[in-house]
Formats: sequence, structure tokens, C-alpha cells
Amino acid sequence: PSVKVLLLEAGPPDKSMWIDIPAGFTKLFDHKTYNWNFEMEPEDNVAGRRIPCPRGKTLGGSSSINGMVYVRGQPLDYDTWSQLGNRGWSYEHVLPYFKKSEHFAGEGDDSRGKGGPLHVGEMHERHVLCDAFLEAAEAAGYRRNKDYNNGDQEGFGYFQVTIKNGKRWSAARAFLDPARSRPNLRIETDALVSKVILEGKRAVGVAYSVHGVKREARVNREVIVSCGSVQSPGVLEHSGIGQPELLRKHGIAVRHELKGVGENYGDHFAPRMNWRINQKITLNEQTRGLSLVREVLKYYMSGTGVLTWTAG
Repeated sequence: PSVKVLLLEAGPPDKSMWIDIPAGFTKLFDHKTYNWNFEMEPEDNVAGRRIPCPRGKTLGGSSSINGMVYVRGQPLDYDTWSQLGNRGWSYEHVLPYFKKSEHFAGEGDDSRGKGGPLHVGEMHERHVLCDAFLEAAEAAGYRRNKDYNNGDQEGFGYFQVTIKNGKRWSAARAFLDPARSRPNLRIETDALVSKVILEGKRAVGVAYSVHGVKREARVNREVIVSCGSVQSPGVLEHSGIGQPELLRKHGIAVRHELKGVGENYGDHFAPRMNWRINQKITLNEQTRGLSLVREVLKYYMSGTGVLTWTAG
């Protein structure tokens, strides 16, 4: 209670039915209000195209616009980071934090958490085409994996999702909502941070603007930069933290040399294959005309149906 916390969010509050309704993620891919709508630079390996890079611009960040699929990293990734010198980042070290953060609604072993704020569960809905796909995988000799988040990701199965009671369970819903009423927490939205203010090597505050009006906030304890994998490096670089050559090129005074800032960003590819089905049993048929009306009523009456489907 003695610690005052200021939370700055560049976007607006997360008040939208498209955020709450799981299927609404399709409306958020390129939303002008809740999405930064970044694009990658053209690259030869993708035929010179600009690949979209959606990033959340609201409380909860990208967890408020994503497909709600919950996938932990593979153990080998964390162990490799640890072997490269990042102490404390092995799978053994990060697993307790995965467990502490989640409440897994399914049946799992001791690698899964119970009682945490982030609700993770299995898809309640099943679809005949998805079931047929899984059966075909098993017929081809691959195993069914009921829980790919227990440290073994090999196999086929339904995705686990961050949904609770038929609604998206974002980081804001899980971690921020329970604390919103605390008198020592202040939340400012539409607050765009430009840089961390440094005195020597110590962070003493942040510079930001609200609707073009410049402000500063000073701190006694710490500044936590949590702007996502794309924009956190930008905030650091504008603060003078990063590669000296790059900072000087853009006229930014070097306050701390840290060559890894902004480098080695990686994203996952998601190849999509489209198939024409000879029966009228796809989600297309379930989300058009009277079928859509039925699904909307079903969702608002019971929190089930097609509108609870995620990207998985």
C-alpha cells in the first residue's frame, strides 16, 4: 500500500465488444483504434512483400487483440538461452512462473498451475472438421497430444486458450482488473511514452504525452518498460540505450551502450491452406444469415457457440 504505481498506456481503454467476444479477434487484425497496424519492411525471402505485424494498442496490449491461443515456449529454447549466458532463463527456472501465473482449467500434471490469475482452458467447442483432421493425423502415425504445454509439444491436438466464461481473458482482465480499485494505482490511457529519463545510469522517470500535451513522471523506485517486443526497444533507443553507432546516426546521445537492443527480432510463420469442402459444415455456413443470428443468441444466452472460437 505504501508504493504508488503509475500505469501508462499509449492506446485507449479496452472497452469494446470485439475485445471481449473471442471471435471478435478477426475484427481486430487491422483495427484503427486498438491496433498499431505495423508492417515489416519488404524482404526478398517473402517475394518483396510487407508482412503485417499487428500489435495491441489498448490496455492489455497484444493480449487484447490476439487469437487467445496459449502456447508456452519449448524447453530447449529456454535452456539454450541459459547456456548462452542468460542465467535464470532455463526451462527449470521459468516453469514456476508459468505455473504461478495460470489457472489451468483442464487436467494436467505438476507442470500446470492452479489458482493463478490467467485463466487457461481447453476449447469447449469441437468441430467435425477439426476432429476429422486429428483422426487423420493419428491414422498417419502421429500421436494425439492432449497437453502440449507440459514440456512436450510433439503431436496433434486442440489449442488451449485464454478464455473465461466465454470471454477473452487478456492480461488486463487477469492481472490489472483485480487491482484497478486500489487507491495507490493510477492508470493513464492515451499516454504515449517517448523515453526513459536517466540520471547517470539510473532511471528516474519517463517522458510522455497525452493528446499532444507533454508530461513527465518521476519515480523513487523503478521504471518498468513493458511496451512489447516491437516497441520496448524503441523506447530504450530514444532514451539513449542501445547501439552507439545507430543512436548517433539518428542524433540521439548515447547514455548506455547495449548492442542487443532492437536486434534479432523473430516471429513465427503461420502457413494457411484453404480447402473447398463438399458439405455445408464449415464456419462460413455457421456465420451467415439466420445461422449467424442463432449463434449470436446462443453466445449471449449461454456463452457458447461459434463466437467463442479463437484463431485455433
